[in-house]
Amino acid sequence: METEVKGSLADVKRLVADLRPTTLEQLGLAEALRRYAETVTQRSEGALKVRIELPDVLPVLPSAVEVAAYRIVLEAVTNVARHAGASQCTVAVTVTDGSLCLAVTDNGCGLPPGGQASGHRPQGLGLRSMAERATELGGRCTVGAARDRGTRVAATIPLGPAR
Repeated sequence: METEVKGSLADVKRLVADLRPTTLEQLGLAEALRRYAETVTQRSEGALKVRIELPDVLPVLPSAVEVAAYRIVLEAVTNVARHAGASQCTVAVTVTDGSLCLAVTDNGCGLPPGGQASGHRPQGLGLRSMAERATELGGRCTVGAARDRGTRVAATIPLGPAR
């Protein structure tokens, strides 16, 4: 019971911290993601290594795009840590054709049989919230099988108004 209460309390603290991402405001997207990756890796005592791949320079991003990207990555990595049984997770951030592109891949157990296939509407609350964050800004988010093994979350968020 004590372990459950401590786990629930940790979840609540993370939720409160994520409501207003002060780390994002203070550090910017690139450094906030690096710090989060370090935190998840340390929390897992190295069992899950989270790596961030970023361009040398990110352009100035609209605040709404930064917040959506940050929260999508946090949700995707949290899902990896909780459900995937993965030892590695990579978060790749690129800017292409006027959009911020995110790809979170892991080497875990993958989706359950009959699970989410790329292009289908996500069913879980966390998966649904990632998709909603992207579509609110004119983008999209898909969840599917990774190339070799595991799961891949891919989001594309336009840097300007949706056309």
